[in-house]
Amino acid sequence: MPKIFLLDIDGCICEHVDNEHPELMGVAQPYLESIKKINEWYDQGHYICFFTARTEEHREVTLEWLGKNGVKFHQLILGKPRRNRGDEYH
Repeated sequence: MPKIFLLDIDGCICEHVDNEHPELMGVAQPYLESIKKINEWYDQGHYICFFTARTEEHREVTLEWLGKNGVKFHQLILGKPRRNRGDEYH
């Protein structure tokens, strides 16, 4: 039975980049072993969804990075609540 994988981007498939530094999103270092595993899951018929705190204004650079790095996926959801410090989210 196929599974649904809901995955983050920053710190999971590439080095962490804060929203405050979008100029680094397009050049973030990929985590190749993570990408390889995700692509295997995709090829096995599992559903791959990225759920990230990146905002809508980061959609284009994120999609370009995913394509450039050969990441296979079905869906990208932006705007995940983000923890600042303690119990503060935005």
